[in-house]
Parts: sequence; structure tokens; C-alpha cells
Amino acid sequence: MLTLVNSIYTVDAPKEKKENVTPTRSIVRDYTQVLESVAEEVEKIIKRYFNRFTSKAAARAVQYLGKYSSRLREWAQKIAFVVVSNIDKESRGRWSSILERMPPTMRGQINQASIRPLIEQFLRDNVELITSMPLQAAERVQDLVLVEALGKGARSVDLEEEIMRIGDITRNRAKLIARTEVSRMTTGLTMARAKSVGSNWYIWRTAGDAIVRDSHKNLEGVLVNWDEPPSPEKLIGQKVYGNYHAACTFNCRCHPEPVVDWKEMRFPVKVYSHGMIRRMSREEFSLIAGEIYKG
Repeated sequence: MLTLVNSIYTVDAPKEKKENVTPTRSIVRDYTQVLESVAEEVEKIIKRYFNRFTSKAAARAVQYLGKYSSRLREWAQKIAFVVVSNIDKESRGRWSSILERMPPTMRGQINQASIRPLIEQFLRDNVELITSMPLQAAERVQDLVLVEALGKGARSVDLEEEIMRIGDITRNRAKLIARTEVSRMTTGLTMARAKSVGSNWYIWRTAGDAIVRDSHKNLEGVLVNWDEPPSPEKLIGQKVYGNYHAACTFNCRCHPEPVVDWKEMRFPVKVYSHGMIRRMSREEFSLIAGEIYKG
């Protein structure tokens, strides 16, 4: 577990997992806790140095938030390494049952999958996300003070209350980062390992409950190619958030189920291809996926 002790961040030995907590939830929970501790420190800095609504106080708060961001970098690198290592360990564990159904030659391929560049990118991304938390808070302070300076009709007392709420905003962002990044990294490693053995397609799976967003519910059970991520919202005429794979957008609880044995696939199936979803027979699917998928 990752904890904050007297403003010094340390990495503790992990506690025993509870039976009702999945590894993914455990990683998200621990990552959320340490990011929330950053948000708490941001809140403390703002309350300590922005004790009155003046440009001088704002400059002081911004200065110390910037210093805090710089001090965070080394710690952020350690935290990101722990998180990515745990996700990689979990990803390898999830593949153990799949490996049993593969020939020995394919097992060797997946064990030698080149995922180092991907892991290094995840490390860099998460270090930047962590160190950007106090910087974004500083930008918010500057923006609100600028509103007051330009006389845009907002009362100083209201703007001061907005600044005092920056801690809560940063705390909410901490939760969003933890959930989104753990899911995004998990899918990224799944994709790397799947493609290393020639598994170029996966089945989009949702959490299957009442709060699954409509755009993702529409993709439940749909075959998706790793090289062609869909735009779930565009498919049903909603506000578009770009093209992405399962679990690779904010607060997404979906996951990709790689297809490694086409003999287990029952046709016809729903397939996403060229910006649309349509049901295909085995013969129709083989036209876009190749001869190998016919039998």
C-alpha cells in the first residue's frame, strides 16, 4: 500500500488481499489514496498562503504550488513504478490460463513480448499527471484572480470561495486519474501481449450493470481489431470523445477479451469495422480478417 507519513511519501509492503477485492480494484484503491494525499497537500498550501484575496497572496500560493510540484517528481517516479509493476504482474497472471490453451511456440512468443517501451511510456505519462496536479491548481488560482482584476462582475468573496474549493476539485481529479490510468495501462499491456502472438481481435466486454453508459453497452460482445479502435459515442450519435479501446477513456469499467482460439467463436458475430457495427458470418468475417479465421 502507498501511504503519506508526516508529508514524506513512502512505499509500504502490500497488505493481504481480501477475498472480495479483485487485484484491479486493489491497485485503483491504493493509487487513489496516494493521489488524494497530493490533493490534500495542494489544499493545505492554498489555505496556508492564500489567506486573503490579493494578487500578492495568489502569487505566493502559486509559487509554493510550483515548488511542491518540483519536489514531487522523484516520489512520483517511485509511485508510478510501483503502480505499473503491479499492473504488469496482474496482466501476466491473467494470461496464465490463456497460455495453457496455446502451443509451446506461442507461449514463448508472449513471454518475450516487447512491452518495455509501453511500460516506459506509462511511467512517463503518470509522472507528468502526478506532478501536474499542483500546477493545475496554481493555474486555477491565477485564472480566478485574473477574473477579479479584470472586474468581470464576480465578487471577491465568491472568487475566494472558488479558490478554497480547488482542493476538492484536485481530489476529484485524483480519483479520475487513478481509475482511468489503471484501466488504460491494463488494456495497453493486454494489447501488447495479444498482438505478440498474432491475436489481433478482441471482444468488447462491459461491466454488465445498470450504470454502463449507452455507448459502451452498444459495443458489448462486439469484435474489435486492435488496429482500429472505435468511437463508441459516434456510433450512437452522442458527443464524441475520440476513438479508443475498451477501458481507455475516463471512468470506463469495460475490458477487452482477446480472441486466441477462433474455434471457440460462434458465428455469426457482431464486428466493428470501418466505422460501423454489423453482424457477419464466418465467411464474411474471413474477408476482412484473413483466411486463417475460416476454420
